[in-house]
Amino acid sequence: MHCPQPNIEIVHLNETHRESVESLCEECFPIHYPDWWYNNILSDRVQFSIGAFSDVHLVGMIVAEYQSPREAREQGKISYSCSNYSVLYIISLGVRSEYRRQGIARKLICLLLDSLNTNCKLVYLHVQSTNDVAINFYQWQNFQEYSKVPGYYTINDTPADALVYTYPIHGGPTELVPWTDLFLNSIYMMYDWTYTQFQKLFSYVKENFT
Repeated sequence: MHCPQPNIEIVHLNETHRESVESLCEECFPIHYPDWWYNNILSDRVQFSIGAFSDVHLVGMIVAEYQSPREAREQGKISYSCSNYSVLYIISLGVRSEYRRQGIARKLICLLLDSLNTNCKLVYLHVQSTNDVAINFYQWQNFQEYSKVPGYYTINDTPADALVYTYPIHGGPTELVPWTDLFLNSIYMMYDWTYTQFQKLFSYVKENFT
């Protein structure tokens, strides 16, 4: 049986949509969001709060905000460090269960990416490491797994791991080194430098004082 595609209207979300947004989030996400979170995503502080409506019903939404590379390093452990450009963080993406597999999430992603200014060079997000459906979707949209963040979520008072996925845009970095690798490489480089300096000092003392 072929199910007809819903007639979807795209709307910028605001405080008047709060009840619908809360209902969608309660269905789509295992996390309980506090009031301040809804206040934030429905205010002007977040640049992208976009809803997909079928008639008067909110059936999907995507929320995202611009960040500096410094903020991305702190929040997502992203190694991208070019201070001249911005990064986009996808805070939330969800579609009601009966409307999934109808292209709504893909449409929201495409609308978001098409609206980004050219100063934005990287898009990233967190996804629960056990959410295979969402992971497969992001991989289908050409997002690349970047790193794993242990205990990023708290679900029913239990820590849950997150995966960080990235998407370069407008000529942004296509290969990012996970921050853990950068950290370890820095340690190894410092060790090599220190070892070399001690060798030089030992050789100098041996030549001049023995």
